[in-house]
Amino acid sequence: MLGLTLRSLRAEAVRMALSALAVVLGVAFIAGTLIFVDGMRAAAYERAGTFDRHTDLGVYAQRDPIAPALVDRVRAVDGVAAAEGELTGTAGVVGSDGRPVIGYAVLAAIPTDPALRSYDVVAGRLPDRTGEVVLDAATVEEEGFTLGAPVRVGGTGGAARPYTLVGTVDVAGTTRDVGGPFIGLVGPDALAVTGEKGYGRIMVAARPGVDDETLAARLAAVAGDGTQVKTRQEILDDAVDEAVRDLRQFMMVLLTFAAVAVVVAAFVIANTFAIVLAQRTRRTALLRLVGATRQQVFAATLLESAVVGFVASAAGVLLGAGLAAGMGALLSRWDVPVGGGGLTVTPGTVLVSLVLGTVLTVGAALLPAWRGTRVPPVAALTDAAVQPARGAGALRLAAGALVLAAGVAALLGAAAVGQVVLVAAGGVLAFLGIVLFGPMLVPAMVRVLGWPARRLAGATGGLAVANAVRNPRRVAATSTALVIGIGLVSAFVVGAQSTKDGIERSVDAEIGVDFLVTGIGGDLPAPLVTELAARPELGVVHE
Repeated sequence: MLGLTLRSLRAEAVRMALSALAVVLGVAFIAGTLIFVDGMRAAAYERAGTFDRHTDLGVYAQRDPIAPALVDRVRAVDGVAAAEGELTGTAGVVGSDGRPVIGYAVLAAIPTDPALRSYDVVAGRLPDRTGEVVLDAATVEEEGFTLGAPVRVGGTGGAARPYTLVGTVDVAGTTRDVGGPFIGLVGPDALAVTGEKGYGRIMVAARPGVDDETLAARLAAVAGDGTQVKTRQEILDDAVDEAVRDLRQFMMVLLTFAAVAVVVAAFVIANTFAIVLAQRTRRTALLRLVGATRQQVFAATLLESAVVGFVASAAGVLLGAGLAAGMGALLSRWDVPVGGGGLTVTPGTVLVSLVLGTVLTVGAALLPAWRGTRVPPVAALTDAAVQPARGAGALRLAAGALVLAAGVAALLGAAAVGQVVLVAAGGVLAFLGIVLFGPMLVPAMVRVLGWPARRLAGATGGLAVANAVRNPRRVAATSTALVIGIGLVSAFVVGAQSTKDGIERSVDAEIGVDFLVTGIGGDLPAPLVTELAARPELGVVHE
């Protein structure tokens, strides 16, 4: 039986290609999603550690900002090699033309101790004292700033004032890169510009040979209540949790499409094996006639499906790696910060993909394989090539009608009360109802929608419609796969567009203006409102 099964696979390789392709695509979606997300997570760890390359521990404020005096006390703790206060906030830069530089600007306090400096300097140096500033290289190039020249920076702490530009840094693709200028000042200047009374955290570098846990206990005793001491790993984990919060939602969207691909693959596999086994009716009967048991026939079919599933799953993993690489390259071209981690193919991802694809194929072939064992030996004496078509039973039709009605009711209720849970429940029930009710629903729709084909194509069209409805279960299973796939894609497209329109309406209602004029670190000139109101192209000007 084993040799016969392997010879059957070789002989019917082309026929099995459709099932194999369905498995390849389903596994590729899943493997590609997992590989892509793992790569983004690795890149998130890399970006999170960019400015903590030399940070061993951190003292974080939980309620009130950390007073500058605490930095000195932490620096004096036994085992501490260096300690600096750090904060991040927002500020503005006045361009060389006297206008604010467009874009959301990030301001950060840069350590002055070389043991804690983790910035990549492009030109010049980092600030060592008050009155000095560094900017990102892109802003300096765009605005035509020169090293040694004054640059005006302002924030909520007061009007913009000049700082000497001493260097440029590269923050592209890091947590400091949010599409606008990056401003780096020493701690006291950062506090003055942002108007903060203290730091958000204290960066600590440990002396060689000092245990992190021991030093963390000493720092906690000095810092007191209202603070939290974190090790380097905890710092990275928290930063990545913040960075990948949207990544999890993105992964769920991708895995939803992957699940649809898997469901569609299951329908295709089941249909393919049903057709193949139906065409093997006479050969199966001959095997039974010469002594093969039903268990042997069943096991041979499952072995055949397992081989197809494993080979197709392996190809799906390779294709998934290619999809992940392509998606990463595409998002990188759109300036989405996903690079740095590369392709992260873990043994767990490969194992899950192989097992899932193989189990999916075997599971989808179970029912056709079981039906194939019911072929009696006497069928070898007939010319039967296919199994007789059977419609759906009354119990299945009744259950399908009830489930479909419940799904439609849930969707209508969701539209009335606006509950997302009802939308999900209604969609699942509606799909399940279509699957159960399909053997009656799909042929009826084929007959109705096939009427133009019969009128236009004559006998050919009538033959096509009759052949389509000849086996209600098979045509229902095939059509259901398309219904699920196209239905879910349509739902996502409509939902995404509806969400986009809703956000735009909310923003318009919240802001309600076409233009917004703001200043940097101070009030706008008093005559500005009058001058703007006098311009004919502006309608309503409000201060």
